[in-house]
Amino acid sequence: MTIYPWQKNNWESLLNNFDNFSQAYIFYGPAGIGINQFVSTLSFSLLCKNLTDQKLPCGKCENCEWTKTKHPDLITIDPVSSEEKVKQIAVDDIRGIKEFLSLSSHQPNGKKVVVIYDAQRFNPSSTNALLKFLEEPPEDTHILLTTNALSNLAATINSRCQLIKMNKPSYKEAEIFLKETGNLDLINRLPFYNNSPIQTVDERDSSDLINTIISELKSGKDISLISIESSWLVNGLDWVIDLLQKWTYEIIIYKITKNNNYFPNNANAIKKLATDADLFKLFNYVDTLSQVKLESLRPINKDLSFDLLLLEYKKIFN
Repeated sequence: MTIYPWQKNNWESLLNNFDNFSQAYIFYGPAGIGINQFVSTLSFSLLCKNLTDQKLPCGKCENCEWTKTKHPDLITIDPVSSEEKVKQIAVDDIRGIKEFLSLSSHQPNGKKVVVIYDAQRFNPSSTNALLKFLEEPPEDTHILLTTNALSNLAATINSRCQLIKMNKPSYKEAEIFLKETGNLDLINRLPFYNNSPIQTVDERDSSDLINTIISELKSGKDISLISIESSWLVNGLDWVIDLLQKWTYEIIIYKITKNNNYFPNNANAIKKLATDADLFKLFNYVDTLSQVKLESLRPINKDLSFDLLLLEYKKIFN
């Protein structure tokens, strides 16, 4: 297990006080910068009995061998399942934690570690259930949460955890990562992914789909709804909305500042759209995208919702 170069300051700051580690943390920051992997490594370090000089798990002790399959003192809640891209964290998941914490540690005087990835997926019931653990967590227990949407977590959860902000890599750090991993050909995609080299590499296979959608969005009010295919939703409605949000933000940014951010290679198209767009309608559209994105977490007709979003997109332009 390793820590990405842009995470070293976080790691050193956190592990300098390793012997007095807090019981509950929330690690937050932009998507695609390796927060979940950072916390996964951290959870293994908390259990390892023979840490390296950098406080990384040794990979050889009995505890490290267990983590390669299933460690009896580690429970992980991950809202990604094989049946669906994402799901809410249900109250039953938290009840599973309660049962886990009721058992004694497998190791004498050992720690128990709870990891909850993408904690913005909590619903009201699971939030209330988690609060009971956070108010009085059992001794020698560490609860680690990750999120790329801190504001979506209940304030009562945030106030009971130590917040650790995870920064995204600089452009130079991202470029070095792409070069070292043999993905330097993706460097032009970095602005779209907010300089996140991990997300850029992970979504390599989506490049053609992104180009297809952008080629239609360039048409503005002349976009043809007939040409829209259900395959555009292959990565999920929330993925498409992320793309629409960035595209809309780009138009707003150019309209106000004459600058480009996410799509520098489409500067001419953005310039024309910004000229034709109504600023008030652009901001309303941003609000609509955010609302539909929240609704996409529940069972809805995603094809219909997407069609309606594109219909609203057409109305932005004069």
